[in-house]
Amino acid sequence: MTGGVRRVVATAEEARRALQDEGWRVAVLDAGSRAELFAQLQRALGRSGGANLDALWDLLREVETPLALIWESWAEVAAADPGWFRRVLAVFEARGGEPGEPVVLVLL
Repeated sequence: MTGGVRRVVATAEEARRALQDEGWRVAVLDAGSRAELFAQLQRALGRSGGANLDALWDLLREVETPLALIWESWAEVAAADPGWFRRVLAVFEARGGEPGEPVVLVLL
């Protein structure tokens, strides 16, 4: 799998196992708000930072091993602020096309 954004139909555990079997480091995000998303991303990446799209880009640029982020409750964020959610996806898509270790956002 390459970087970017993928929509799959699976449980978080099924997706986690499959990705780990392929050699990905996996973090499961259960973030229903912007604040939760940034807090969980920072925790998963072991880094601190801001809570905006520039900070998200900076976090993703520092990934050192193939990373899959499984986001279970994305629909809550998408419904609350569709424009912002599309911009988050665009950041992940752009990062997926960058050189370096791949990062993929998996939406369940």
